[in-house]
Amino acid sequence: MPTITKPIISLDDLKVQLPIRQGNAEFDARLLSLIDVATAQIETATRRNFTKQAYVERFNTSLNTKRVLDLLGTDTYSSRGFHDAGSIRVSRDQIITLTAPVVDLAVPVVVEYDPVRKFTLAESLSFVVVDALNFTVDADEGRIFLRHPTARGFQYLRVTYTGGFALPVQGVTPTTLDPNNKDASITLSNGNLTAATTGAGVGSAFTISKLAAGKFMIEFKIDVSSSSPTDLVVGFAKTSAGTGVAIGEGADSFGYRGDGNARTGAADVAGVTADTFAAGDTITLFLDLDNGAAWFAKNGVLQNGATQAEIDAGTTTNAFFTALSGTFMLGVGDGDGVENGTITVNFGASSFSASLPAGFASGFGELDNSNQNLSASAPTDLKQAAIVQAMFLFKKFDAENVGSRRDKKQGGAALLFPSIGGLTPEAASLVTRYKKLIKGSS
Repeated sequence: MPTITKPIISLDDLKVQLPIRQGNAEFDARLLSLIDVATAQIETATRRNFTKQAYVERFNTSLNTKRVLDLLGTDTYSSRGFHDAGSIRVSRDQIITLTAPVVDLAVPVVVEYDPVRKFTLAESLSFVVVDALNFTVDADEGRIFLRHPTARGFQYLRVTYTGGFALPVQGVTPTTLDPNNKDASITLSNGNLTAATTGAGVGSAFTISKLAAGKFMIEFKIDVSSSSPTDLVVGFAKTSAGTGVAIGEGADSFGYRGDGNARTGAADVAGVTADTFAAGDTITLFLDLDNGAAWFAKNGVLQNGATQAEIDAGTTTNAFFTALSGTFMLGVGDGDGVENGTITVNFGASSFSASLPAGFASGFGELDNSNQNLSASAPTDLKQAAIVQAMFLFKKFDAENVGSRRDKKQGGAALLFPSIGGLTPEAASLVTRYKKLIKGSS
């Protein structure tokens, strides 16, 4: 199934408005593609960018620009209407409209001016930082207010910030251990979620899913072990790892052993300190493939001095393993070849005991955006506009032809005029609302 790349609305929301039953998957792939196209067209109509990323923008405040439709708010700032993204309204106080709404204030917003009053090739040498006391940021709207008289002398500005919509927490289709990718000394049961070692040799069992990106939380329950601390090992490995060695005994695998050691390349990782574990303990793995790091917790207590805030931010200072890159699978195994024990893995099919870090998926498996929650940072007006736009596309085009018809070339505002026939009352109300909004802003 396609992945929604711009997190404004969910598949479920669109189905409610069309209306289509939630259990009906016949149109899911088509609808997801329409949501992406609709969002892109709204970006064009509003002259904004919804992707969350770092931005560096330059503004010539001596120039004025025409007003256009902006679905990100009302005429709070001017009775004359809205302004293009990437524009300046010249007044007693300068109002800068950034390209991206929803500015992330956790990252400092830096406003600079060029005292030579021109953008030069060596601008990094000439720009001067504006004191933060001289401007304010409307984070939701993506606007900066540069206070008078400070604004009076600044004409060439550079603004560095992070903005856009944060991706909502993604769901996964939970994987299982792979009966075709395990050592003969390990037996699987419980729908391939429980692995039992027999003490007949060192070995590992790995998952069916193999992923190169994403953030995942997984739990390993140590059900039985014949020693305390146990010689069982939990962790992850690259797809090149073999099943005839324990996790952590090759350069392509990374494990947390019951003796409290973090292992990779057949050696303990220097500087990592962790508790031992045994039967009855639950080990949680926080695997961040986007930032190339992994943390572990025992019975809900983070190990090696890590904190929840650190994992939320992707700070790797106290991670067990860092600089991870490649495609990975999860795994369990026997660390010394004599352990008789069992481990049950929660890949997301049941609830977790640990708290989910920001941006992490509950479990491990193929990412599934079809039923994810809406982005908390996406303004309601934009969510509703995306629903309207996707409904229009659904009624007018085949998904394969979206973007090739004359209608798309008429401009962003024209695209927000679907027929209300056949829509739910709620959807029809949204369409009517946006017709009025467009007419009132033109």
